Amino acid sequence: MLETICIPEDNTEIQAFMAQGMDREMIRDHLLRRLHALTDRLRFLEAIGDENGFRGPVGHDILETKDGWTVTIKWKDCPSLSDYLEEGDPDPGMVAEMAGDLAGAMQFLDEQGARHGGICPDNILVTEDGHFLLTGLGDWQPADAAASDRVDSGIRRNRDRSMDYSAPWPGREGLDGRRADLYSLGLVMFLCLNRRIPPFGSGPLYPSGSPDRISPAGLREAEEKRRRADRLPRPMQGGEAMAVLIGDLTSAEHTGRFYRPGDLIRELELIRERTKAPQAETPSQESVFDSRPEVPLIRIKGKNYRQLQGKERNIRLLAGILLLLFSLLVFALGMTPAVLTAVYGIWMIVTAAAGKQRYYGPYGWIGEIIGKSGGLPRK
Repeated sequence: MLETICIPEDNTEIQAFMAQGMDREMIRDHLLRRLHALTDRLRFLEAIGDENGFRGPVGHDILETKDGWTVTIKWKDCPSLSDYLEEGDPDPGMVAEMAGDLAGAMQFLDEQGARHGGICPDNILVTEDGHFLLTGLGDWQPADAAASDRVDSGIRRNRDRSMDYSAPWPGREGLDGRRADLYSLGLVMFLCLNRRIPPFGSGPLYPSGSPDRISPAGLREAEEKRRRADRLPRPMQGGEAMAVLIGDLTSAEHTGRFYRPGDLIRELELIRERTKAPQAETPSQESVFDSRPEVPLIRIKGKNYRQLQGKERNIRLLAGILLLLFSLLVFALGMTPAVLTAVYGIWMIVTAAAGKQRYYGPYGWIGEIIGKSGGLPRK
């Protein structure tokens, strides 16, 4: 497979430079620095073998043109995670293995003082023996460069099927390129465990030919919500441990738990050990608390909240207003119990306006109390 990168991209870029007051010599020096950044990146990636969890290009050619250079990059053909997702939902166990393989590749890059900067399904290869490799140029940035500091390389962030996997925190203090790569990996894991539906999305991203695939407008809206969120909601599959892991990987708060790839590797090992360990107690009979449905949650200050969106939020707001007005009317007639319904109406209005509601489980706070008192397992 061949990939071609033109420096400059087109004549429009030359005109933009000239509009900034740059002459021909200044423009050529600028483009030459970009070419050197690209070739340095290529030589570095070409020297990496599959045993390090990364498959680089097998070679490249440079052709000088009238205004700059054309670089042709040669890649070895191999199915990607995007191809895998076109076929259906991946197994949750496979997602954990993928995270381990990619974390190992990221750790190798970290040890070399580099980062990837373009982790997405198109840049994740699936080998014949079921292992996962990172690939692609990514962004050329030092490992300690802030996520908002763009080195003058001209290499654009690699996009997968129009979805952006970059971290939403440019310029935040203490969050560097390694954290941004970990966020991108967490977003890929979420997509795999959420039936290929992006966070806050209304339909799957894959397969591309599906009639219920998320529309471009829906994808843009979902990405806007993702960039405003403190962390991703809970995916539909994968269990509690993976949900917490993905939530921490994609948390906008820099807690220090996942700062380097090695931190993720250690956490995945702990999850595997806990999964293999025998359960201390098994309920004698199946309880209603054992089969609770998966609910997308957000976690704020250690507490679970369920997001209210769309029609549910509007209906809740309207119902709260009507209930409050009805309660005021009844209270005016001298019926004091209407105070309780008025309070309930105000609570519905406040939660609808905030877009979130405290989540005690599908059986409410009473079921939560019963679950705690009975020592039953709860999600």
